[in-house]
Amino acid sequence: MDVTRHCTAALLGVALLPTLAAGAGFDCERASTPIEHSICADAELDALDARLAELYRAARERLAPAEREALRQTQRSWLAARNRCGPDRDCLRAQYLQRIETLAPPRARLTRTGPHYQLEASYPVFAGAPETINRAVRAFVQEQVDAFLASTEELLADPEPPLGPAWSFALEGEAGHRTDTLQVVAFEGYAYYGGAHGMPLFAPLLLDLSEARALDPAELFRADSDWLARLARLSRAALAGRDLLGADADWVNQGTAPVAENYQLLLPGPDGITVIFPPYAVAAYAAGAQRVLIPYAEIDDLLARPLRAP
Repeated sequence: MDVTRHCTAALLGVALLPTLAAGAGFDCERASTPIEHSICADAELDALDARLAELYRAARERLAPAEREALRQTQRSWLAARNRCGPDRDCLRAQYLQRIETLAPPRARLTRTGPHYQLEASYPVFAGAPETINRAVRAFVQEQVDAFLASTEELLADPEPPLGPAWSFALEGEAGHRTDTLQVVAFEGYAYYGGAHGMPLFAPLLLDLSEARALDPAELFRADSDWLARLARLSRAALAGRDLLGADADWVNQGTAPVAENYQLLLPGPDGITVIFPPYAVAAYAAGAQRVLIPYAEIDDLLARPLRAP
């Protein structure tokens, strides 16, 4: 496990209680309290703490600034209850599981099994949001599902359908970065259409909150800006220092060329926009998907809307 990382207490930004670490994180090699030792020494508790930190951060980003103080207060109360556990592992585990269940957004699930295929998808439901927002998320998921089902219909229509393992489709969406006008839902998964291996799926949903519709990635940028050229240059620079398992310059240059089709997978976050290059885009399948973080400081002058969290 990592010896230095963000903890749930540190996300609140202050020393809440005597037993909690202050600052941006804590170093397990310097753990001094029974609770810190218990978390650092136990792989499951360490993972639960990391998961809770992610959920707290995501929950905070989903809220308007005026609503965040209430979340902060409930987290303070939970931390106090957790600390009363002392080094009792079972008590700590129960506290983490309960808080994780509370902070995790409700989810909707879709499953289907047919001749030679199986399908599953899950996605967040935004409690308290206008129905138009959740309807837009459902419609986005249905588009991905319909595309897979269309492929299976072509397979079944073949007089001699291919043998082998059943085709499969799995997609999971997680609520991500949010601003006053934008909600990001990061969809990832896996699809198998026969052959030696399947393919990872990436489908970022950039949801305009005022119009309840999915944005095209180009709408993040000013229409008169040369955003493709900037992203291409910065992406190539970031990829230059990576081991891409033998991918040559032509492969990388083609995959990062300043054309819209290369920059459909954009994921705004708190620090910048992550560009996702799926397998085969800039390197072989074995090299995996490549993610390049473009800091906002490098592209602020190109943006059509504020993307930093309020």
